[in-house]
Amino acid sequence: MTAAFLQSELTSLIQDSKRKHPGVLQAAESSLAGLKAISVTSETQVVGDLVRKLHFIEPFLLALQSQNAKLASTAATGMQRLVSYSAIPTGRVEDVLTSLESGVKLSTEVQLKILQTLPALVQQYDLHGQNFFRVLNLSAGIVNSKDTVAVGIASASLQQLILGAIETPDDTSQDSDGKEGIKDVPTIFNDLSLLIAGKKPKHINVASLPQMLTLACIESMLLQQGTIILENEACLESTTNFLIPTLVILCVEGRAFNTTAYACRIGLMLVHADYTGLNPSRCELLNDFDCSSECSMKKMSWT
Repeated sequence: MTAAFLQSELTSLIQDSKRKHPGVLQAAESSLAGLKAISVTSETQVVGDLVRKLHFIEPFLLALQSQNAKLASTAATGMQRLVSYSAIPTGRVEDVLTSLESGVKLSTEVQLKILQTLPALVQQYDLHGQNFFRVLNLSAGIVNSKDTVAVGIASASLQQLILGAIETPDDTSQDSDGKEGIKDVPTIFNDLSLLIAGKKPKHINVASLPQMLTLACIESMLLQQGTIILENEACLESTTNFLIPTLVILCVEGRAFNTTAYACRIGLMLVHADYTGLNPSRCELLNDFDCSSECSMKKMSWT
């Protein structure tokens, strides 16, 4: 039961915060008392009561911001359960993001627990815009950490978050305003185009991402939301100025098979999507791509 689980986590916070973290201690004792006062009849009833208790999550927030790895680990576990059951008041989601941003700077264990929480947080609370990019940056920051396990999971999480933002099928007959998250698609695409070209992105707050991860995300975005992307003037400009020139370089230089394959596929998708429009510079770039990709494919052993 969620109530019994949360009682256990709050009891742990109380025990571990007695000496040096009085704020966490006081908040945990208050939340534990409030939880025990709830008459438990079902999971749904408990969640409904917790959502109405605006300050119930306070000890978890404070513990994540305590800079103490043990407290933060316990809090991250509790937060994961609360998010999965939608037991966090909507008005406190930004506070949750702030606490996760503090906790993610601690141990690998805390980072992994936070990564497990992020997809549910986006899905359950329909995050988009600034809050969505705060979540995206939590994953992106861990991608560049030194722990190989954390990097692998963070890469998968980042890709999952991006795919979640573009999950609505590409359909020109559908009003893209019907889903708020779709409005983030051009912004994500533009930042990925900047990153693949080695430039500083505007919203994803990292200096770089693994090349294969970035290419995979770009390909997925074009497959699922190509119409939205290629009808957006800012996306056309970033494709012209950053993406296509980088694809040409990747093909000409003869990188690893997977890298070259991604570059060829993405470029050919742009060709077939009639990306060129009436802009002569775009036509010229795609002519360069056709030549480079044809040369690369002759060198590659396709199986």
